[in-house]
Amino acid sequence: MPRHLRFWLIGVLGFCLVLGSSLGLGWPMFSTVQSPPPLSGLVQAGQPPTATLSFLGPTQFRGKTVAQVKVPAGQKVIALTFDDGPWGTSTTEVLAILAQHEVKATFFWIGAHLQRYPEVAKQVVKAGHAVGNHTWNHTYKPVTEEIAIKEIENTSFLIAKTTKVQTRLFRPPGGILNNGLVAYATKKNYTTLMWSVDPHDSAPKGTSEDIIKRVLAQAKPGGIILLHDGGGDRQATIKALPAMITKLKAKGYSFVTIPELLRLGGGTPKPSPTPLASPVPSPTPSLAPDLPKPKPAPTTPPEPPPAEPAVTPVPQAPPTTPAVQPIPLPSPSPQP
Repeated sequence: MPRHLRFWLIGVLGFCLVLGSSLGLGWPMFSTVQSPPPLSGLVQAGQPPTATLSFLGPTQFRGKTVAQVKVPAGQKVIALTFDDGPWGTSTTEVLAILAQHEVKATFFWIGAHLQRYPEVAKQVVKAGHAVGNHTWNHTYKPVTEEIAIKEIENTSFLIAKTTKVQTRLFRPPGGILNNGLVAYATKKNYTTLMWSVDPHDSAPKGTSEDIIKRVLAQAKPGGIILLHDGGGDRQATIKALPAMITKLKAKGYSFVTIPELLRLGGGTPKPSPTPLASPVPSPTPSLAPDLPKPKPAPTTPPEPPPAEPAVTPVPQAPPTTPAVQPIPLPSPSPQP
């Protein structure tokens, strides 16, 4: 083959690989966006979009980390959650399966993907599913609070701008609890959602049969199932989903969204292998000191001291956390 023709074919092949990656044909794109859009003036730069739907979570779960919910006896419910979307055709395929089986789920979105697929996101909300925040870049690295603000609040702002949904449901990428993201989310009263069922559906060589077996083996009432609809080739998950739903229903399970699950009972935090970054200790209420016992009179037989009044802690009002206004997102630069 002539040398100039060989070089031409190599160039065409390289262009096709780049194009395929940018279109999301099976390769994760987390590394294509290095940093969230810059902020100008933080919250002061503008007013947040008006939301018509809110997923805030019950008060007792705000600022908490939850992996499973203790539900009342007889409530055999479980929650499907999907990470890393919205995503091209795979998210729409998941939506079609959920609609066919009359199941509602919760989708945790990456800001960079939402910027890329806003119409898919609108379909998710229109179908009645709940949504949460999965950061802008899906970063695993330790971050400063300034970066955490950009990762989380830029995503919240874009969710509200695109879908008119205000959400305070947060899922840390990779389930990492100590890189600065969860510390910020906790400080701002997001509910951090982990999971109790992990079928490893995003594993490169995973099969639909493996996914189904792991879900059925780990499922318990009040559980949260981790699945993925974006970030790469999700055909194994899509293939497993119908049978997974059917088999769980046959075992007596019904499906709820994360907000519905939280309303059913108390949460069980997922233990962290290492402490959260910069943990804030809970204040211990101080009690009034014990009253001194009276001394007996010197010229009369001693009398028993009067009973001491019970010391009652002074009730403290719960701390008020100012409402977090999403940070306005500048006009996005064109994706490569």
